[in-house]
Order: sequence, then C-alpha cells, then structure tokens
Amino acid sequence: MRVLVVSTDWSGLVSPIVDEIRQQGHIVEYLDHSILADFSYFNYFDRIQSKIFNVFSGEKYKHLRTEEQIESTLRGFFYGKDVYDLAVFTNPDIFNERHFKLFKNNSRKLVLNLWDSLERMPKNRSKLHFFDVIRSFDPVDCKNMGFIPTTNYFHIQEQVMPQREMYDYDVFSVMTFCKERYPLVEKFIDVNPDLKCKILLYIDNERKRKYIRHPKVQIITKPVLKGDLREFISKSKSVLDLGYETQNGFSFRVFETLAWNKKLITTNKHVIDADFYRESNIYCLPKNYKVADFFIDSPYTHVPADVKNQYRLDEWVNRLLNLGKGL
Repeated sequence: MRVLVVSTDWSGLVSPIVDEIRQQGHIVEYLDHSILADFSYFNYFDRIQSKIFNVFSGEKYKHLRTEEQIESTLRGFFYGKDVYDLAVFTNPDIFNERHFKLFKNNSRKLVLNLWDSLERMPKNRSKLHFFDVIRSFDPVDCKNMGFIPTTNYFHIQEQVMPQREMYDYDVFSVMTFCKERYPLVEKFIDVNPDLKCKILLYIDNERKRKYIRHPKVQIITKPVLKGDLREFISKSKSVLDLGYETQNGFSFRVFETLAWNKKLITTNKHVIDADFYRESNIYCLPKNYKVADFFIDSPYTHVPADVKNQYRLDEWVNRLLNLGKGL
C-alpha cells in the first residue's frame, strides 16, 4: 500500500506513525504542512506592496501568496509519482479547494484523523466534505457528526514502570503553558496542599513567564520528552492530566499512563466509560479539584493485556490502514 501522511510532527507524535506504517511493509511519504505554509516576504519592498494590496483589494496578500506557494509545492511533489492508496490528514485547515483537488487526483482515498474537537478547531468544519472517511478522538463530535471513533495511542516500546518503595512526588505533570489552563494548575495545587507536586510548564516565549507566579510551578524552556519524561514520571505516584475546557477526547497522557501502569488524575469525565477504567487507577477530578485521600496510596489494579494492547501504536496503524483496503 502507498500511504501519504499530511500533518505536523509537533512533539514527535506523527513520526512514530510514519515509522510504524513503514515497519509494516508499506510505502509511506510524509508532508509537513507547517513547512508548506511557511511564508516569508521576498524583501522590504514586497512587504510594502503587501500592505498596499491589502488596503485596495480587501484581501490578504500574505494569505493569497501562501495558498499559491502551497499549490506550487504540491504540484511539484506529485509530479511523476504513482497514485497513493491512502492520504491521511490531521489538520486540514490550511488547504483550499484547489489543494484538495490535487490531493484527490493523486490519492484513491482521503482520510481525516482529528486530534482536536471541532469546537476547539472550528476551521476544520468547512473542510470535512473533502474527505472520504473522518475519524475523531472526540466522542461528542463522533456522536453529533457520525465520525468513526478513534483514540490516541501509546508506543509499542513503552514498558511498565516498576513499583517503588519511595517516591519523590505524589503528582507529576508537564504541559505547555496557556492562559486557559494555567488557573486550573494553580487551583489544583492550592486545593491539595498536602500533595507533593512536581509541575513543569513549558514556555516557547519569555514574554509568557510573567503570567506564571505560583511558587510551586517550575518554568521550563525546552520540552521534556522520551527518556527524561519517563524518569520524572517513574519518581511520581501519579500523573496529572488537565485538559482544555472543550476537550472530550483522551490525551496521549491517558494512554501512556495505561502502558506504564501509572495512576492518572484527570479532568476528562469521559474516561469512566473506557474499557480500561479502574477506580483505583484513574481519578476524575470533581469541580472543587480535591483529590480523595484513598487514591494516591491505594494499590494499582491490573488491566488485562488484551484491553491495553488495543491502544498500542501498531494496532492504531492497523485500523487506519484497514480503511484503505479493498480499493
């Protein structure tokens, strides 16, 4: 099978999918659409010209030029290549009708895999009609729009973390700073003063530092990934997962903790309907954000392998590729 993946590899979440498709014996190519849309002015006069164009045309010069740039790049990319059996997208909002015509002319089936709700990414709504199949991790969107339900995944190489006699923290969390979620972080810490928390907030711009004032929150300027992340979490009794207000689907952290046999504290109420949910393993925060005393130190309940393995990356890819069979 020939597969095209069109996405951005933020935090390294897409490259494992590409690697697994290749590992399963298929031909796969990856198009990073953040590079496709990476616009820059030619020079100072081009910038001035754009301002004049914006005033007199009522349109955005930068947007038009970016769309032309994407179309030109796609034509060059597809030239002389065989048709793809499957083209998989995760966030299609940068593409217009001309772009999708190129994708359709060079792909037998277009699949959209949504990792955000339509409420959080409303621009995606206007692109839905271009796709043959739509999968979503958001259960509300699946119910309302008839999408095929899917989830995030955990990597095949993720291993169970051994139990320790002593832990450095009761709760660990690392997340990207945003104004929407930061008050929730402070609320959690303040409502649970007896819990030893290790909270890391990543900022990509020093200007955001001024918003983070809680003494128990540590600011970091580089993402914590892979081995470093595992080391932090192995020293903690549980992991905190604070979602966005509009998020109904399960974050990657839900499945990583499942793979690690690590306790999870989450704001996502939908998790209680999951087949892997166990009351002693996953704690859904009430509105007051108070963690019940029993949870942190109670034993972890074993989840059968046949339940866990449904969420491994290889099974995730199998279900994706099955959409392209029988073409």
